[in-house]
Amino acid sequence: MTKMPSFLASGAMIGWEAIEFELSRLYSVLAGDPDGAAMRDYGTPTIARLRLDDLSEKADQFFIKRPSQKREGQLRYFATRRNETR
Repeated sequence: MTKMPSFLASGAMIGWEAIEFELSRLYSVLAGDPDGAAMRDYGTPTIARLRLDDLSEKADQFFIKRPSQKREGQLRYFATRRNETR
């Protein structure tokens, strides 16, 4: 097994953290609290799958009130690609 140089591993972590930050911002917008306390709420579950489930639930609630198939499709497409960091 080849060990990854630490500078590469830290770069991947920074990419992952950036995605999580943006997902928390998206969650806060869907919750009606842009860049507010809802960002912290997004991070409450410690398992990524649970955070995405919560995000999906917020999206359901949001799009019931503000229907847009195009935007909902875009959101669901990009949210499922969270693990594709470089």
